[in-house]
Amino acid sequence: MPAYIENISVLEELIWRKVHETPAIDAYTNLYDLRFGGNGFVWGLDNLLTSDQLVAEFFRNAPRPASERLTHAGFTALDKAAQADLVWEYLFRRRSPLSEAARGVLTTLGLLNLDPNRRDLAAYRETFSHYELQPHLRRVLKIANLKAVVMNNDPLGDTEREVWNHDTSRTEPFLASLGLDGLLSWEMSQPILQNQGFAVERELEKESYDGVIKFLEHWLQKTNAVYFSLSVNGGFDLFAKKNSTMRLMRKCILPFCERHRVPLALVIGAQYDSDSIGAAADAAALVSVEELCASFPDNKFLVAALSSHNQRLLCGVAHRFTNLMPFGSAWNTPSVMQGTMKIGLELLGDSFIPHYSGAAVLEQLLYRWAHARWTLGKTLQQQYLDLHRTGWRVTEEEISRDVHNMLQGNFLRFIDSE
Repeated sequence: MPAYIENISVLEELIWRKVHETPAIDAYTNLYDLRFGGNGFVWGLDNLLTSDQLVAEFFRNAPRPASERLTHAGFTALDKAAQADLVWEYLFRRRSPLSEAARGVLTTLGLLNLDPNRRDLAAYRETFSHYELQPHLRRVLKIANLKAVVMNNDPLGDTEREVWNHDTSRTEPFLASLGLDGLLSWEMSQPILQNQGFAVERELEKESYDGVIKFLEHWLQKTNAVYFSLSVNGGFDLFAKKNSTMRLMRKCILPFCERHRVPLALVIGAQYDSDSIGAAADAAALVSVEELCASFPDNKFLVAALSSHNQRLLCGVAHRFTNLMPFGSAWNTPSVMQGTMKIGLELLGDSFIPHYSGAAVLEQLLYRWAHARWTLGKTLQQQYLDLHRTGWRVTEEEISRDVHNMLQGNFLRFIDSE
C-alpha cells in the first residue's frame, strides 16, 4: 500500500523540503565560466551592488540639486568600488532596501554567513577579499543547489571567439548556448563571418546560405551548445519573407536546428524595462511563435514571456504544440514569478520550466534561486492543497518526481540529455 500523505502540515513541510533539496538547472544566464577571466567571469560584492537594476534605482534616489547631481557618464567614469559606495549609501543607508534587487544583496550576504544587519560595507568587502575564486564558485553553486548553469555565448564577439578558439573545455557545471542575435543583423555579421573564413556575400542570397550553415556547424561542434537563443520583440515576424532576418531564420537557422535536434530559445521582450510595454511586445511576438510552432513541427522551441499576463497566452500555445516548452520569465521578481508559476501549473501541470535566473554576476545565483525556490515552494504548496481537497492523496515519491521534473527533468528531456 503506497504511503499516502494525509496530514496537511506534513504535506506542506515535505513540499518545501523537496523544492529546496532538489538540484536545479539554470537554463539561461548571462554568466561565463572561469576560462573567460576578467573579460567575462563577473563576481564579487561591488559587481553585485552595481547591477543594472540597482544603478537605475540609485539614479531615482540620487541628489537632485544641480550642483550635486551626478550624470550617468560621471557615474560610469568612477571605478567599481566608488560606484558601489554610492549605491550602498543611497539605497541601503539613506533608504530601506525594499526593492527585489536590494533585498537580493541582503539575501546573498546571509547565505554567505555574513550578517546583513551589520550594515558595514567595508567589513563585507574585507571578507570577500579573502575568497579564492574556484572555491568560491563551488560554494555559490552548492548553496544555490545547481546541477548545471547555461551560459549565453556570442560566437561573433571577439573576446568570446578568442577564448573558444584557445580552449574548448568548460568549467563544470557550465553548459554553453549560442546567442544568435548578432547573426540576424546581416549588415554587421556578414563581414565577421567572412573574416572567420565562411563564404558569405554582402547581399544575403542563396549563395550565402551554405556559409551560414557551415558557421553554425562550426560553432555547434566547438561549443557543444545545448540550444541556440534569440531575444525577440514585438516586430518579430517569421513570414516577412523580404526581411533578411527572417530569411536567415527560414533558410538557415530553423532547418539546421531541425536537422541537429537543437532547440531554439526565444526570450520575448527581454530588452524592455517595463512590464506593460513588454506585455504588448509579448502579445505581438507570441502570434509569430504560434505560427513558428505550426510551420516547423519538427523543431523544438524554448520560449520565455516577459509578463505574467502573456504567460497565459504562451501556455495556451503550449497546449496546442508539444514542440514548445515555456521556461521562466525575464522578470526575476516574486510577484511575476508567482504569477507565471501559478499559471503554468494550472494550465500545464508540471510540464514546464518554472525559472531561470538570467544572472550576470555570479552571486546573483544565490538570491535569485533562493527567492525562486521560496516562491515555487509556496505556489506548489497551494496547488497540492487544492489537489488534497479533492480527495486525491500523494506520496513523497510522487512529490519528488514532480519537483525533479520542474527543476531539471523537463529541460534535460527537451534537449535530449536525459
